[in-house]
Amino acid sequence: MASVLQLHGLLPVPLPTSTESMWPFPILWRQLSCLFLRSATEFRSQELRKPFHRAMVLCLGLLSVFLLGSSASASTVNRGTIHDSMAELFMTKANLTERLQASNDKLSSISEERDLLKANLTEMAKELDRLQSLSKQKKTCPSQWIMFRCSCYFFSTVSDSWGKGRQDCRDTGADLVMIDSYEEQVM
Repeated sequence: MASVLQLHGLLPVPLPTSTESMWPFPILWRQLSCLFLRSATEFRSQELRKPFHRAMVLCLGLLSVFLLGSSASASTVNRGTIHDSMAELFMTKANLTERLQASNDKLSSISEERDLLKANLTEMAKELDRLQSLSKQKKTCPSQWIMFRCSCYFFSTVSDSWGKGRQDCRDTGADLVMIDSYEEQVM
C-alpha cells in the first residue's frame, strides 16, 4: 500500500514502497524527495518565525500610521502658517495700495497747485514787465501835479473834510494819502 506525503501548501506526493517498482527514474525520485523534505523543513522554520514576522509587520504598520499622522499634522501646521503668511501679505498689499493711492492723490493735488502757481507767476511776470516798461517811459504828471519818486502829487488849496477829499481823489482816479515822511513834507 502506498502512503501519501503531503506537505503543508504543496501537492500530495505518493510515496512508493519501492523506488524501482513505481518510478522508472530512481535518481529523479531522490532529488524530488530531498526537495520536498527541504521545503517542509523550511516551512516549519518559517512557522516558528511567524510570531516574529507578525510582530515585525505590526511594528512597521504602527510606524507607518505614526509617520502618516506626523506628516498630516505637519501639513496642517504648514497650511496654517502659509495661511497666516498669505493673510499678512494681503494686508501688506492692501496697506501699500492705500498708501500709493494717497500718494498719487497728493501728487495730483500738488501738481494742480503747481500749475496754478505757474499761471499766477506768468500773470505776475506780465504785470511786472508792464510796470517796468511804464517806469522806463518818461512819466509826466497832469498839470498842477508834482512828481516825486515816480508818483504824482496834487496839493489842493480847498479845505474840506477827509471823506469829501477822498471822494474827489477817487473821482479823478487818484487816492488820498497822508504825508508822513519828511521828504514828502519838504516837497
